[in-house]
Amino acid sequence: ERKMKTAARNEHFEEAVFYRNKVQALEHINDVALILRDDDVPSLPLSKVSGVGGANIMGRIEAYDIAHISGSAAVASMVVFENGRAAKELYRRFKIKIAQGGDDVASMEEVLRRRLMRAEKQPMAWPLPDLLVIDGGEGQVNRIQDVVESLGVNVPVIGIAKGFDRKQDRLVSVVRQPEVLRAANAYKEVLQRARDEAHRFAGAYHRILRARNSGIPRKGGVRK
Repeated sequence: ERKMKTAARNEHFEEAVFYRNKVQALEHINDVALILRDDDVPSLPLSKVSGVGGANIMGRIEAYDIAHISGSAAVASMVVFENGRAAKELYRRFKIKIAQGGDDVASMEEVLRRRLMRAEKQPMAWPLPDLLVIDGGEGQVNRIQDVVESLGVNVPVIGIAKGFDRKQDRLVSVVRQPEVLRAANAYKEVLQRARDEAHRFAGAYHRILRARNSGIPRKGGVRK
């Protein structure tokens, strides 16, 4: 990426395109690896989970992630799982408009406020989820829980704190909702899959914006 940007800055566009293609090929490997896991998500029953305050944890799950490089071209993704499966036609993406400097927590707060306020104004187009999944630990979960409560929305929030590998990932809920955490642990694999898909989708959108801002042509030869 450094070589690509240097070549573009020096108007060596053929060289920049060469490096861009290398970067995109490497990024594609990661995207394909995540996409191929779609069919690995188990089909789980739609029964109500005991002790989740009536929320169907296997109903509509929305997972969110933030993508940027040093705060630039910051974006967020919303992916939707229904019945334990990815519902890709319901995915949405957001540009970060207010949060500055690569602040992931503030960016997540901004996106969740915008999304939940749309549910109030357009309930048919933006139905409330049964569960919100975010990439982060206690700090992020508590901030988003405050957002949910300030808007008068009754939706459980689960964070996934990254471990060294997926087996080490830890599910996080606020102290006020220990029953949600117990129920979520029974479906940890699906929540991890939703988190991974949100990460992939945010990264893909970020790369699109980064390419637009780089001044490098996406197809064809040298820019005139």
